[in-house]
Amino acid sequence: YSQERFVEIAPILIYLKYAFGEKCWHSVNDYANLVIDDPWLREPYGYLSYIGLLKEMQKANFHTTIAFIPWNFDRSKDSVVRLLKENQDRFSIVIHGNDHDHREFGVHNENLHDLKIKQALARMDIFSQLTGLGYERVMIFPHDNAPLPTLRLLKKYNFLSTANWNNSSVGMDKPNDSLQLMRVVTINYENFPSFSRFSPISVNFKSKTLIDLFLDNPVILVSHHDLFENGIDAFNKTAQFINKVQPNIQWKSLGYIAQHAFLERLRDDGNYDIFAFTSNFIIENKHKKPVTYYIRKKESFT
Repeated sequence: YSQERFVEIAPILIYLKYAFGEKCWHSVNDYANLVIDDPWLREPYGYLSYIGLLKEMQKANFHTTIAFIPWNFDRSKDSVVRLLKENQDRFSIVIHGNDHDHREFGVHNENLHDLKIKQALARMDIFSQLTGLGYERVMIFPHDNAPLPTLRLLKKYNFLSTANWNNSSVGMDKPNDSLQLMRVVTINYENFPSFSRFSPISVNFKSKTLIDLFLDNPVILVSHHDLFENGIDAFNKTAQFINKVQPNIQWKSLGYIAQHAFLERLRDDGNYDIFAFTSNFIIENKHKKPVTYYIRKKESFT
């Protein structure tokens, strides 16, 4: 699967989606999210001003997830904590590694990774006690994804998903199933949902966004504080482009997106099939009648 290949088959896909409508696998809603890796809660953090970013989010209508390094659990500033608590519709927090020691989860060491994940959770729990801020059990690994045993550990400790530059596990080939290749989320690795994300300043940003929205994929964008080097409004045009292309898009946290990332399709009997990716997901009946949902999910029971 590539953008070139998509262009070749796009007419077929467009026709199928038009002709079969709800009988095709589709998402109930479209979602988007901006992730900023690394910052701890101080004002400012490098080029990132939380106060300024909030104003721009309200102006351009988007949501920002802070990929928070657990090592910083006791370094938060009260003013920033208060700002995030008062604006949880605009800010959310997920876990970014543990110590952020380069590729700390990139080397195969299951016992060490088990300890790191448990320490990360313990630190984040103390963070929540100190600040009153919650966090979502979504892991973003520093610099790379993780090997298979580490993804299995995330499942063991009830994480919702992981989200990284790519959705394939370290040392493993990408899925070769054409349908999987069109999704930004896969459960091919240890039966644990892995999302991919990309940069809003990448050369193919617009074309990839258009393709993902057509395929009902969530648009997950990632950057660091230097995105705002030339101004705190640096992401506004990106958000406005996405909102214009898909006016009904919902900017949500990564945890929310993971819990609503299932696909559904209309059955001949008027009910719906559900294809779920996460073990913890939320279905809301938005149809104008009672329906029965038939849920399918690949499960290894590990």
